Amino acid sequence: MSDTRQLGHHEILQAAKHAADQRDWEVAAGFFAQAITFDPSAALIVQYGHMLKEAGYLEAAVGAYRAALLWDGTATDGYVHLGHLLKRLSRPDEAIETFKAARRIPYGPHVEPEISGLNVARLNASHVVRSETGDNLRPMSESVRHRDEVLHAWLAAQNDARLKDAERVSKSAKAAFTWRTKRIPSTLEPAADLVVERGIYRATTNRSRMRLQPISRTGIQELCGQWIEITLKISETECVVDPILYIEETPGWGRFRAVRLVKQSGNTYGVIIRMPPSVVSLRLDPVHTPGKLIVSDLNVLRLSWFSVLMRVFAKASGPSIANVLKAGLRGSLASALDRHFATKMADEYGRWIAFNEGPALAVPMPSVDEGTVGFVTMISGGEGEQFAAILASLRTQSSSRWRLAVVLDESLESSLRAAIEREASRDERVKVAVVKPSTSRATRMSSGMVLLDTDLIGQLPPGDILANGAVANFLEYSKANPAAVVIYCDHDEIDESGRRHSPRFKPDWNADYILCYDYVGPSVLFSRAAIDAAGGWRDDFPELETFDLLLRISENVGSGRIGHFAKPVWHCGLTGESTPIVALVNERLVRRKPAMSADLGMVPGTVKLRWPMPANPPHVTIIIPTRDRLELVRTAIDSILSRTEYPSFDIILVDNGSVEQQSLDYFKTISRDERISVLRDDGPFNFSRLNNRAADIAKGAVLALVNNDVEVMDGSWLREMVSIAIDPNIGAVGAKLLYGSGHLQHAGIVGGVGTVAGHGHKYELAESTGYMNRLLVQQTVVAVTGACLVVEASKYKAVGGLNEEHLTVAFNDVDLCLKLGDRGWRSVFTPWATLYHHESLSRGLDLSGERAARFEQEADFMVKEWGSKILQDRFYNPNLTLEHEDFSFRYPMP
Repeated sequence: MSDTRQLGHHEILQAAKHAADQRDWEVAAGFFAQAITFDPSAALIVQYGHMLKEAGYLEAAVGAYRAALLWDGTATDGYVHLGHLLKRLSRPDEAIETFKAARRIPYGPHVEPEISGLNVARLNASHVVRSETGDNLRPMSESVRHRDEVLHAWLAAQNDARLKDAERVSKSAKAAFTWRTKRIPSTLEPAADLVVERGIYRATTNRSRMRLQPISRTGIQELCGQWIEITLKISETECVVDPILYIEETPGWGRFRAVRLVKQSGNTYGVIIRMPPSVVSLRLDPVHTPGKLIVSDLNVLRLSWFSVLMRVFAKASGPSIANVLKAGLRGSLASALDRHFATKMADEYGRWIAFNEGPALAVPMPSVDEGTVGFVTMISGGEGEQFAAILASLRTQSSSRWRLAVVLDESLESSLRAAIEREASRDERVKVAVVKPSTSRATRMSSGMVLLDTDLIGQLPPGDILANGAVANFLEYSKANPAAVVIYCDHDEIDESGRRHSPRFKPDWNADYILCYDYVGPSVLFSRAAIDAAGGWRDDFPELETFDLLLRISENVGSGRIGHFAKPVWHCGLTGESTPIVALVNERLVRRKPAMSADLGMVPGTVKLRWPMPANPPHVTIIIPTRDRLELVRTAIDSILSRTEYPSFDIILVDNGSVEQQSLDYFKTISRDERISVLRDDGPFNFSRLNNRAADIAKGAVLALVNNDVEVMDGSWLREMVSIAIDPNIGAVGAKLLYGSGHLQHAGIVGGVGTVAGHGHKYELAESTGYMNRLLVQQTVVAVTGACLVVEASKYKAVGGLNEEHLTVAFNDVDLCLKLGDRGWRSVFTPWATLYHHESLSRGLDLSGERAARFEQEADFMVKEWGSKILQDRFYNPNLTLEHEDFSFRYPMP
């Protein structure tokens, strides 16, 4: 290494970057070590750890990441990289604790999938992540080790000095209450990922930070143990604004508090907080996306006891004040005040709203000058406030092209009726119909519809309101898709305080899912012509009038005429218990598919569809590829033979070059069973070729592709899957697969998650309902796993089987399902066939080397071959994550 003693901090960082670009990891690590001693930060220490990891010094990298977290316990990158490295080193307990620690940080990384996966791995001993060996665990050279030891010693000394400074400040801290309110002159200065350009701040990442520092001689000591009010303005920005104040209580943020500043008025944010006795530093994270912003009017007040109480009386309600005073009489006034002034962090959906509906992502509202949208609302006694809320949400719409029909009971109290009629007289878009108390809901809807001269019509129940762009979005979708006769949107729920929660991010039209569960819900509009053609609303199924109409219309139109836009512009009020739908579904099945039927599902509001099975069920050939792994394949075959309740099947065991004598002896023994044949294939492992060879000689009219690490749980699995697979419109059928611990491994494949596709709800408990009951009901999916896949042999061969040229191991099942889909045969997941699956144990994981290269090639092939058909899964939702398999929310990339 050249002599760098005369280089400045910037030049050292440039040299480190250059060395990293040249993949000279040891040299880069040396430069980062020097940079740390110039200006220590967690970010630099993490970079130092990266260089050590790339050089193969994994234990040293662990030490570096831990040092970064000792320096700054809020460094999210440190937690993520340390957790992943500990997982790689087969230290799941430490990895779990690391990921759990990251939960403390607002707007921190989404680590739940990592924690769930590691917990499942611990419960399934055979799934322990393999240890790194060989070149990946290189011993450190003496010079590298010495430099590493010197750096850690220097960091330890710096931490000791910070600790002593904190102890000094803590000892000089003042009492918890003072008798005089005092302004504490303070400054906000950029600390990280924030630059100043022409007097305006610019956040360069989603982790911008500012240092809040009193400028008096005593500095931070004036705040320790005191009641403090902080206000500031954040303006001229399109960033996601949600300022978080971090209070460092021990050096290195080993103990800290995070407090949210709430919006007060305009662009002003503020908080009142009792500071802890020991405060090392204060940090403000003003925004959470990159962009320009102005931070101004910072005001820090140290509040007197009297001022604190006055702020309680100024803004609190009577009951809140009484609770505070009662607590004071019991001697716990300070704690009561803490609770009173506490601010809650935004929940996950609140964060999603900020990231997706805030100014940072605002798009011009659709401007549509044609078409109208009509709503029918039925108002009963005591629903005056709900009517006012509906009307207000309509009058604030960005588009005025709406109409409202209000259906009143003639027994409604006169004052409410007069108020509604008065509103109608003032606004020609509002019409009123009065009906007798005995009038059914369906008839009331029809009465309201008569008053509307609109192209699209829907029901807007009391308690529901619309986002201000709802009407424009419905009209815009209708204009872009003139053939659509049904249009639905995503929706969420809204409570009495106005907080939105429980979003329903829905798939596009899913004909199987909708028969099992009303996933569309109330946020749907119908064309007038479609309503008339279907016979309008009916009284046959009370409380299900809209769902009934939806099913009847959908029977008469193709899926291309049922539209969906993925925006939660409909906010539902209180929702009651689910109304049973089995009678309605059965009535529709009698007309649509008389041989099918529906039974009660696993939870209220769901059903189980039963496809017909002929008197003589078709013969099934079960194909199981394996190479040795006797303990696995024996379990698979024994469980199939002993537990499967199906009258006609055989097994082809494809032996891919087994060499262990015990395996060969077992294969010879089972081949004496007339139900089992063994097909030898000594070629290199190619999952597609092995299955295709077996399919060529299969006797069955139906094929069941089954992995050698599957175990049958329920005897009805094959009957359930075959009954669905022989439907003329269905291609592949997939089962619900569980790890041995009872956690979910497969419940349908989701396109676009990860590199190409992932397994939705992975690691959920077996009894979980899943997102919008998706683990409980049959539904169309983009693909199902080949670990347990049933398909008619004729359909399998019609599309050429599995792709043995381009997809030897990964994604061949997804490719098969997409090819079937192109021929009009949809893929279906059923939770009513449940098996154990010990995922890919017999061939290991694609982590490195040739396997990783092959995986990348196969992923590239899938993207080129299928593009948006797999990357934009219409049975998923663009508001849901593409990074994880847990149906969590998707956030824009910074």
